[in-house]
Amino acid sequence: MDEGRVQDGAWAGMIGVTIPLWYYERQSFGVKEMEADLAMVKAEYKGRENSVLYEVNDAYARVMANKKLIELYETAFIPQARMAADVAMKGYESGTSDFPGLLDSRRMLISLNWIITKRYWT
Repeated sequence: MDEGRVQDGAWAGMIGVTIPLWYYERQSFGVKEMEADLAMVKAEYKGRENSVLYEVNDAYARVMANKKLIELYETAFIPQARMAADVAMKGYESGTSDFPGLLDSRRMLISLNWIITKRYWT
């Protein structure tokens, strides 16, 4: 048998595959671009997350400050104003205090109640 010849009834063939190297380079650029896009989206997400956390913490701080202020009004200012209004009413009824003093103490009590009502609803 000759080395260059094929026997009768046998088949012979050759297959070649060419893989272009530029294909992988293009793919690597696409992957790098997608990685950069992913990093940008993650940074935007983190920025928005930080913004939301700041807003929540800020709202919580404002709520707590208003709560303490309302407690102060309810435990100190309003009871004192109520007592002053009661004393002014008794003084006016007995004739020892004047009407403008009674009006001023009632106005102060109403004003404090109005302030606390606004704090509850805003």
